[in-house]
Amino acid sequence: MTQVTVIRADQMVVVDGDAIELDFGVDEGIQAVLAKEPDLHVLRFENAFGYIERRAGISQVCNDETLIQPFLKAHKTARRRLNQAAKRQAERQAKEESKRKKEHEDREAEEKRRAEEAARKEADERAKWEAEQKKRAARQALEAAFNEALNRLAETDLVAIRCLKSGIPYPQAWQDYDAALRQIARDRPPDISKVEWPIKPAEPEGMQ
Repeated sequence: MTQVTVIRADQMVVVDGDAIELDFGVDEGIQAVLAKEPDLHVLRFENAFGYIERRAGISQVCNDETLIQPFLKAHKTARRRLNQAAKRQAERQAKEESKRKKEHEDREAEEKRRAEEAARKEADERAKWEAEQKKRAARQALEAAFNEALNRLAETDLVAIRCLKSGIPYPQAWQDYDAALRQIARDRPPDISKVEWPIKPAEPEGMQ
């Protein structure tokens, strides 16, 4: 037999070190034992050997195992109920933990999705801005070469007017220079640094 201790005053039953507080008043088997042993204080059994400690402090050997059986049965029933309750509590806690974990994962997934969406939006806006900058730079490059050609053409126009006023012909070299500048203006090259500008001729002789 296992080691069993019954403490009547505390309504405590200890089986192999497992102590459970019971309600002795609701168990008919225990009530029958207590009615049979009204002055029982402590009842102990181990390996079929037992003794009773009575309220008056008197202890005596007791080999009647039937006295301990109701307490063993009540302890077993209480332990089963406690284990079942603990199992249900553990299952509830596991379910709640799983729910919290799922909610946490969902929040993290949503935050990640929003962060990725914000990053994509920022990247798209950045790419759009860079494309616009490239277009603007290209337009400026086109305008730079075109404007420079116009500035040089203004000088050829002035030379032509001065030649006319001076009564001398407009030199062929200046006509060729003028034609080359106008071709550049028409072509609108995208990179002014790569434009091969024609060499400006010397001022016509006799021009005032």
